[in-house]
Amino acid sequence: MMGNKLQAFTVMEVLINILLTAIIMGMVYFLYVSFVKQIGLFEENISEKNNLYTFCHQLKTDFFNAEEIVNSPNSFKVVFYDRSKVEYTIGKKFLYRTQNSRWDSLEIRHVDREWVLKSNSQEQLLHRLNIETLFFNSPVSCSFYKEYPFINSSVIANGN
Repeated sequence: MMGNKLQAFTVMEVLINILLTAIIMGMVYFLYVSFVKQIGLFEENISEKNNLYTFCHQLKTDFFNAEEIVNSPNSFKVVFYDRSKVEYTIGKKFLYRTQNSRWDSLEIRHVDREWVLKSNSQEQLLHRLNIETLFFNSPVSCSFYKEYPFINSSVIANGN
């Protein structure tokens, strides 16, 4: 029975294995954290893109379906053929859209508006809207245009 030797690892071999395992686990953890951070940035970029696209598309649809767009100093109302309304309010940094109890907003840098005077009243009808916003920290401009067949377009005014 004396011929059987007990085989085991030395303390140095165990320490080297623990060190290598810790290094490998550290690299895996670093890769995992980097991957999660990239996914978060990707989701943020997609969200920003969707917000800009959705708001601009809704504004474009409102302009297209509107009977008239009534301009006022810090807002404008989109009036549809069925007499329903959507109100847009221009804040310092945001353009707010309100319809019934639903609202949406878009961060803006600048808004330019042109309007025409309605012939049978002194009501200002929004003719052109240009919104400047940031998209991935780069300036982007969105323009919208409403043509009124019953308006003499020679009376156009600019305003912010």
